Amino acid sequence: MSAKPLNCIIKKPVPLRIGDPRIEFHSGAAVIEVAMPNIKSIDLGDVTFKNSYTAFLSIKVRCNFKSAETSKYGDNKWITVLRRYQLMPDPHCEPGSQDHFTITRKQMNVEANRVAAVRFVLQQPSPVWNHFTIEDINLYEYKIDAPSPVSLPQWLLKNAHGDEEDEKDEITEIEGAPPIDNVSAGLQQLWALTESVRANQTASSLGRYDIDGCYEINLLSYT
Repeated sequence: MSAKPLNCIIKKPVPLRIGDPRIEFHSGAAVIEVAMPNIKSIDLGDVTFKNSYTAFLSIKVRCNFKSAETSKYGDNKWITVLRRYQLMPDPHCEPGSQDHFTITRKQMNVEANRVAAVRFVLQQPSPVWNHFTIEDINLYEYKIDAPSPVSLPQWLLKNAHGDEEDEKDEITEIEGAPPIDNVSAGLQQLWALTESVRANQTASSLGRYDIDGCYEINLLSYT
């Protein structure tokens, strides 16, 4: 979710009426239209608002798809991404009527991508409350957090960006390790000692206590 809410135009709730509009009849439903000027389309993330005696909430979005793409929803069609989300545990009672809510992208039925407009459908079946709406509506754009770059040692970065000639002439020292010259000299001495032992090794096996084919009495141990 981005840090700042989107710049939106939120219209007043329009009650849905049945029959002659001159007749005072409340259907228990209202619609709030949200337009996003200067924005072609966005991927909708979280939605925050404060409830005001609305029992159930549904969210519809109008998506703009490119003409070259195919979508099972079609182009510029209204899609229901949240259906009858319960805001008040009991429509006839006070709890939940003034709470703050956050609808996350994971709670939506489908991914709200390339959204050009949003429509909130409010429902309040109880006759106890004459007016119901939702206030302080904020929409946030969904953005995938880029992975933080892995820091590499300075000596590795130095060699990666250096020239081949510089790499040959310059000796890189690693912090905490002995100088490369000392390590190289020690390895050469170890190799020379190994070759000397290998050259002086005899093929015949040496006995444990025998000297010139005879045993020395002083070398024998008694049990």
